[in-house]
This record gives sequence, structure tokens and C-alpha cells, in this order.
Amino acid sequence: GFIKKWSKRWFVLYATTIEGVVRIEYYDSEDCEATEIGKRTIPLRDSMGASQTVGNKTHPYVFELTSQIGHHVFAVESQNELDEWVSAIREAVKEDRMRMNRKKAQTLSGSTSPDNQGPESGDGGSRGRPSQSSYYEPNTSGTYRVTLEQNETARRLHLSAAYNLEITPQGIQLIAANSGANIARWDYKHIKTYGRASGTFNIEVGKGAETGIGAFVFATTCGREIFGVVHRNIKRLKGDKEKERAERGKEDVAMLQKRISERQQQPVLKQRPGSQTYNLADKKRHRPAPKKP
Repeated sequence: GFIKKWSKRWFVLYATTIEGVVRIEYYDSEDCEATEIGKRTIPLRDSMGASQTVGNKTHPYVFELTSQIGHHVFAVESQNELDEWVSAIREAVKEDRMRMNRKKAQTLSGSTSPDNQGPESGDGGSRGRPSQSSYYEPNTSGTYRVTLEQNETARRLHLSAAYNLEITPQGIQLIAANSGANIARWDYKHIKTYGRASGTFNIEVGKGAETGIGAFVFATTCGREIFGVVHRNIKRLKGDKEKERAERGKEDVAMLQKRISERQQQPVLKQRPGSQTYNLADKKRHRPAPKKP
């Protein structure tokens, strides 16, 4: 029978990189991705990829896949989104399979590759079987081949070529593909908006950016992955700022409580003409000397 109960989740697809094997990570909501609270993983190595399946009236756009841990069924909102997911998953699985075949060929020929030292090698088990920890490597950086689409901003800066887009925990760097020269850099604090569409990733930057105000659209096959990495980094930076504000607030409260406590411990001495006073040194009561006639 068809699935009767659905659960809404936030899914992110990752291709195989030095930081982890091909996989789908999912969370209860988009906000949970930044903190990785409740993160679960569907490993896609050895999967046959995804394919469209029969839906129903409430969920007409459905696709499925089988992984090492079971059978999974997903519903999306449109046919275009379904096609994009299926195509992206198949491409990621295909690239992972080709990568593993190259490693096997290198092993048979006796050659070595730096990639063999990556997380894909596991923890000493059979070659190509990743350790469980490799599925949970946080992906906060990466380099992607992109082509800058022409618009008013690109023409103003005389930019029109294929570039490497380097994503780091602090910002985004545009690098010339041939020479490796740094073309532009955008810190996350200068990025006003960011997003993705079919085959593209885009950002809009504000006044503080070194390129000035403008929008940049990058044609790429990795738009979903780039968006996920940028989204995670920005969410983490926001979380760090909130933690700093919370810590400063705690310090301010502690300082205020300390000052109040110190004031409460200080004796208040009031003296009026002819009244009794206390000597704070020996705590003895004294009466003022009588006035001479």
C-alpha cells in the first residue's frame, strides 16, 4: 500500500569529497542544520540512485531510493523539483562510483593517491567501506567550478569567464580558473541574500563588500551543495554571535550582582549632633563629650 503518514524534514545532498562520502543529511527543520541538532544520515554509497515512483492526490510528486540502511520515499512540491533531486542524486552516486573505481585501479597497479588517506578509506576495514564517523563530518568548505552569468554587476566589474568558487567558514572567494588569481572576496557579513535555482547559485552583496553593491549569479551543477555549505556557515556565525551576546549578558548580570552585594556589605553610618555613634574599629558605643559651659 501507499504511505499514509508523511513527516516533513529538511534534506541536504552531499557528493563525495575529502570531508565525507556521498550522502543525504536530514533534520527536523532548516534551523536545526546550523547546530546539527538531531542530524540523521542516509549513506548513498552502493546505492542504485533515485527514481520517480507513483504518488497520490495529496503527494503526486514522489521519488524513492534504496541505501545501505533501508528503503526511502520522498515527496516534493513540483515535477521540476523532483527531476532536480533525482538527477542530482544519480550524478552524485555516479561520481562516487567512478571515484572508487579509480582507487581500485590504482590499488591493483600498486600506485597510491592522497585520496586514499581520506575518510573514504574507513578505519582499517575493507577498502571503500567508510567508517560511520565519516558520514557525520561537517562540511564547511569546498571549491566548485562555476561560470559567472552576465548581468549589470558582472559587466561593471568586467567579469565573464569560468571561475573557481571557494567556500570557507568566513566567506566566499572567486578565483580565476586558469591563473589561480584572487578576483573577489565576500565576507558573510556583507552578503544580504543568497539562494539557488535549477543549475545556479546566487548572492546579493551590500555596501561593505569590496565589489560594491551588486548581484552575482553562478551557473553550476553543484548549486544545492554550495547553498548548503554557505547556509550552514552563515547559521553558525549567527549562532556564535548569539552565544557571545548571551555570555556578555551573563557577565553584566554577574558584575551588577557583585556591586549590589558589595554595597549591601558596607555599613551605613549616620551621625547627628548629640546622638550616639559606633566606633567601627572596636564596635564600642560612645557618647559625645558634654559641652563646656
